[in-house]
Amino acid sequence: RLPQAGGKGAEASRLFRRVLDQDDPRLVIEAAYRMGEGLRAAGQNEDAVEAYMTAAYLGPDSIWARRSKPRSGAARCIDSGSG
Repeated sequence: RLPQAGGKGAEASRLFRRVLDQDDPRLVIEAAYRMGEGLRAAGQNEDAVEAYMTAAYLGPDSIWARRSKPRSGAARCIDSGSG
């Protein structure tokens, strides 16, 4: 969380990608959601949608999936100029 909050998007993305390679699915799902948050904040909406949908796909019943679905739609609208 800290690199993302401090505006260090590249560092945060690198750390989150390392977490995505972990065996614990709970970590992977949360990391995908948080990567989506960071990417969306950086204006990389297409990549944010991919990260959010990864969280939703990997943990469809998780809190992270429930948070990811509306965020994905919002990022998709912004990316297409509809929002």
